[in-house]
Amino acid sequence: MARILILDGYNIIGARGAMRRDRELLARERASLVREISLWGAERDFSEIHLVFDGYPTDRDLLLVGSGGVVRVVFSEGAGNADTVIVALAGRFRERAAVVSSDREVIREISRLGAEPVSSRDFLVRLGRPAAPGRPPVPEDPYGKDPEEPPAPTFGKKKGNPRRPSKKERAQRRLLDKF
Repeated sequence: MARILILDGYNIIGARGAMRRDRELLARERASLVREISLWGAERDFSEIHLVFDGYPTDRDLLLVGSGGVVRVVFSEGAGNADTVIVALAGRFRERAAVVSSDREVIREISRLGAEPVSSRDFLVRLGRPAAPGRPPVPEDPYGKDPEEPPAPTFGKKKGNPRRPSKKERAQRRLLDKF
């Protein structure tokens, strides 16, 4: 089955900490992201990669759109915003699609449609680019406590290994390993 990757462009740029209000700088960030995704995508087995941005393309962006290759640059134009376009693409490809976005609403909608969600920060790690600082690192201990300290008592019987990632987290890791 052909795999499709749908990327929320500004969400990824924002996760890198590179979101700018200056149009020239933002245009350079878009062009840089398109080049980076093109190089990365050429080494992967995705049949299509859709990189979605809000708004209308500028003259400079039209060169990116027509460049062909593995990455298809899509602007939301009259469709509303990029989130609407991403959900529509996920609805078209369903189980074949993996969607990179950190917007909760988008994640909820695409999950309902059968597509696999991937956070922008996790994708950047796979891409080899660090995410912007701002959130503290996840502690090794899932409880955020000292490993020497015994766990707090729980009421009722709990089954399973408390240090094992949840089913959702394991599915996310399997999906990321495909990248």
